[in-house]
Amino acid sequence: PSPTATPPTNAAPTPAPPSAASTPTEAAPTEAPPTGEPPTNAPPTNPLPTESTPTEPAAPTEPVFPPTLAPIDTTPAPVESITPSPIATPPTNAAPTPRPPSATTPTDGQGGVCEVAVGITCTTSDGAECNEFSIPTLSCATGLSDITLRYTGGDCASESNQQPDSVCADIQSLILTEEVVLVTCYDNEQVLSQAEVRIGDEFSISGTPLPDTLNCVVTSLDEAIVYQDVTFSLVNGLTLKSSFGSLLVEQCGDLDCIVDVTYEYTTTNVGTEPLEITSFERTRNEEIVDLIDLVDPVSIGAGESTITQEPDVVDYCVASSIST
Repeated sequence: PSPTATPPTNAAPTPAPPSAASTPTEAAPTEAPPTGEPPTNAPPTNPLPTESTPTEPAAPTEPVFPPTLAPIDTTPAPVESITPSPIATPPTNAAPTPRPPSATTPTDGQGGVCEVAVGITCTTSDGAECNEFSIPTLSCATGLSDITLRYTGGDCASESNQQPDSVCADIQSLILTEEVVLVTCYDNEQVLSQAEVRIGDEFSISGTPLPDTLNCVVTSLDEAIVYQDVTFSLVNGLTLKSSFGSLLVEQCGDLDCIVDVTYEYTTTNVGTEPLEITSFERTRNEEIVDLIDLVDPVSIGAGESTITQEPDVVDYCVASSIST
């Protein structure tokens, strides 16, 4: 008899009947686990349901996340409910409130301070404070030896004075431009003064003493055209700011509406570093002027001061407010 064939080592043996042929039968091997996977714990490819294996998956099949992971539960409270109001607690980089001149402001990253304090005073030529000075009276004294008039270019209808007996006659309309005119003033027929003026120019008349009545004629420079002829008293009802036709009284004797004043600016370096003044502007009634040419010295050490003086004139016969 032929020997029985030895089955493959990885196939389950199949019993052969005693009369089977000597050639090995090709038994259908059971499914082996995939190469590389342990054969001992691999589950059957097609397991049959048993009582221990439920036919339906256990509920719930979807994962349940803890409530703490939900965004709605972990979102922090609104910012405005926990952030202090900006009004109650200003930000640290907010602009500082204005400080007095003596306060210091760091201007570099090394703790240095550059700051100035400026004081302003105004005095008249007599040493009086500008805001305390006033013209005691507008009435001119008698027996004048000098008078100052300003040419305004006005006609007789625009004059304003306290002399009902004064005389003004417009011979020909004045040209209210920059044209130069000639003003000749007389004592009777004697010429006291002649002045070539434009609108706004002043001129003075002197005499020892001046006559009681003054006659002034406004003409062209060649005196071919007479524009205006005025006559007024120098002893009765003459006041500062009286106007006779195109002539306005600005000064009579020692009485003068125009007063010389001096503005004094004291600039003190209240910082900790030396400084140099490169611009020095002042604003007076909306007019801006740079006074840097008047500043001397321009370099100021810490704690030092420099004084700058600006001359000016003030018309005390005109009600006004002057702000510097």
